[in-house]
Amino acid sequence: MILPKNRQSMLDIAMEHSGTTEAAWDIAQANGLSLTDDLKLEPMLKPAITNQRIVTNFLTLRHSPATGITNAEINQQLGAGEGIEFWAIEYDFVVS
Repeated sequence: MILPKNRQSMLDIAMEHSGTTEAAWDIAQANGLSLTDDLKLEPMLKPAITNQRIVTNFLTLRHSPATGITNAEINQQLGAGEGIEFWAIEYDFVVS
């Protein structure tokens, strides 16, 4: 099991625990989440290791990527502006 750390995104989790960002899709699906969901600090299913060298580096160096930004932080940064320069894809600008 994986316990996400503060500010980790699904891509951070995938890189740290599998060694590749492509595993983010599998992790999200296995845990009933979207790639862009704000992660709760709750246990998640662990992905298969794809690149052992990267996973070993994270373990050895005791580093964890944490590049996540929450929807609340997006709102704070974007403010109440309108137009393409204020919209976030799949957040308030849905591509169909």
